[in-house]
Amino acid sequence: IKKSNKIIVENIKLQQIEEQKKAAEAIKKLTEGSTVTESGLAYKIINKGSGKVNPNPTNTVTINCTGKLTNGTIFWSTEQGGPITHPANGFVPGFSEGVQLMVVGDKRTFIIPGNLAYGAAGVPQAGIGPNETLIFEVELLEINENVEDPHKGHNHDEHDGHNH
Repeated sequence: IKKSNKIIVENIKLQQIEEQKKAAEAIKKLTEGSTVTESGLAYKIINKGSGKVNPNPTNTVTINCTGKLTNGTIFWSTEQGGPITHPANGFVPGFSEGVQLMVVGDKRTFIIPGNLAYGAAGVPQAGIGPNETLIFEVELLEINENVEDPHKGHNHDEHDGHNH
């Protein structure tokens, strides 16, 4: 009995190694022709915009977007409801990084590895598994003013004229 259990465990390990190899090959094929950032985000330029500035983390951005799993299943799209406006740094890490590299009018494909997406937890209710790679097609429509700074209008460092 122990010998057969050992064989089963070995087979499972071999299957896992094979699956990891397949996943790595699939990602390699997926990211072919992409620019890959230091963090591991890969992106392809579909359309070059005429904008001159990149959003900073405190800007909100208005985007059109479609999010897909590597098998092509769409889990999120702005197609029905129209563009969304969201803080540039308020997406999953890979998406936030990617959108801040864009200018208005840019349309790009992001290939976001699991560690820059939803991580080990995934999002089961959206069908996103643990450490799953995600593909987003993103169009940057607008960069909006900075998100309201709670310190705007007053300075904590200077005296306000009152003697305490």
